[in-house]
Amino acid sequence: MTKFLYLILIISFFNNNSFYSTSRKDRPLDKVLMIKKTELDSLKKYYECKSNHLKSEILDTLNITSIPLLNGLNYDDPSSLLSDILKSGDSDNFKIIMEREILYQEDFNFGPYALYMAEKYNSASGYFYVWESYFQKNKQKKLIPREQWLFMNNLNDDERALAIYSLIISAQMRYPLAIFYLSDYFRQGIYVSKDVNYADLLYNAVN
Repeated sequence: MTKFLYLILIISFFNNNSFYSTSRKDRPLDKVLMIKKTELDSLKKYYECKSNHLKSEILDTLNITSIPLLNGLNYDDPSSLLSDILKSGDSDNFKIIMEREILYQEDFNFGPYALYMAEKYNSASGYFYVWESYFQKNKQKKLIPREQWLFMNNLNDDERALAIYSLIISAQMRYPLAIFYLSDYFRQGIYVSKDVNYADLLYNAVN
């Protein structure tokens, strides 16, 4: 059920063609992001410093040419396809395979591959799925009520730092799903200042 709702959320965001057709200078989102730029930049720098060791550790040991064999749901050989996408840096197809295949692979840790995509190609979707990987890990480590899902209390400090850093940078790169979740953080005052009015501005800017 959770993943079904998640896919509905994806479709609702990416079916909004006006978000992509509007020229960048006219997008209300740009003005909204500027309101909290100082706070977000400061938090991004702080969490980046706290997560640098973990990032290096993950990327230094990652082998993108030998991805664990996955049983394809929508693709015959998702492991090879993911490897090819990581080699080419194709962000559009990375987003597609994440939505259509990888998110359904419950035992597959996709976080390192998302981090590779994010750091090597400066991919907004890559950064978002880094956050998503830790969001899922946080829920799976210990059964917690839905209203506590956004908290990363079941993660190590460096994992939590990498997750929050990744969400912020993805939102600043204007990735719609990242903006949606960042608006929730502002609405509840989790890891950022509590500002319901700003949360509404963020949410409405991509809807």
